[in-house]
Amino acid sequence: MMGNNILIHIGYPKAASTTLQKHLFHKHSQLFNLGLYPGTNIGIDTEEAHEASLYEKDPYLRTFYDNLIQMDSIEYDYNDTTVLYSKSVRPYITDQERVRDRKIVLSNERFASVFYAHKDNGVKAQRLHAFFPEAKIIIILRNQIEWLRSQYRDRPFDPRCFDTSIPMEFDKWVKMIYWDQSIKQISMLEYDKIIRYYQKLFGKDRVGVFLFEDLVFEKRKFADDISSFMGISANETYNLLKEAHENKGVSNRFNTYRTLKEKYISKSFLHKLDHSRINRTIERFLKEKGDKELTMTEEIRTRLTQKFSKGNLFLKETLALPVDKYNYPGSTDKATS
Repeated sequence: MMGNNILIHIGYPKAASTTLQKHLFHKHSQLFNLGLYPGTNIGIDTEEAHEASLYEKDPYLRTFYDNLIQMDSIEYDYNDTTVLYSKSVRPYITDQERVRDRKIVLSNERFASVFYAHKDNGVKAQRLHAFFPEAKIIIILRNQIEWLRSQYRDRPFDPRCFDTSIPMEFDKWVKMIYWDQSIKQISMLEYDKIIRYYQKLFGKDRVGVFLFEDLVFEKRKFADDISSFMGISANETYNLLKEAHENKGVSNRFNTYRTLKEKYISKSFLHKLDHSRINRTIERFLKEKGDKELTMTEEIRTRLTQKFSKGNLFLKETLALPVDKYNYPGSTDKATS
């Protein structure tokens, strides 16, 4: 019965997840939010007081997400996770007095991410389906080239290891993630594959796909489209999102500062420094300086266009998404039989 009222937002990262989590899922009067409420980001967030989310208050709920998202198959135990579900999710979704007629939302961008998460997005989809087979899935996409630029600005370091901070130029960084398939960033951006996989599990009509660019440039359209899919008030959605913008990109100066800190300061002292008032003041000042222009060679851009072209044509021709309007790679090509 409750399955028809469950909505699951799986990401993508760098596609307005923080904005949606803080301003739509947490605030909309027709939603009951069980999703992640983001703490600190690398980018610039608004600093506003908020009523603590259930995700923040309930350690069982956080662990339930961690099991689904992070555990390798050899570690994952369905029975253990079912116990967590019974402690963390089921009590909420069966509490009609509390939920009333609201839609239940789960949200975590790591379902579609390979960062700090299980790298097989299909496995994570199967785990979700095992617990919520009748849920509706929300996927937010972003132009892959702009996604790469945004991700690089957040962490312009060697992508083979997130625990180190070895600086790397953008073009070299893109080439590395293109050629090194163990990193999985490029395969994660082949959007048609993850969409088709979720459609196969949940049904085509239960997978809603929306564009980050519509949220930025066509807020009314975005609000209407996503609200229609979710079954909530579009006017309220629009009013919540019209001025919202979280996790804004950071400057090259800020990333240089991060690199120097992590290179020359011991980890024991770095933790104290990161939480100090003076460090927060310095970081906020440096974050707000202008972006450095990021360019890549024509050779790697061509390879990326060829890689993403077929999938982006699927978005355009099968899902009727205006990806050509936003210059998604290869979206102006014609499909070949």
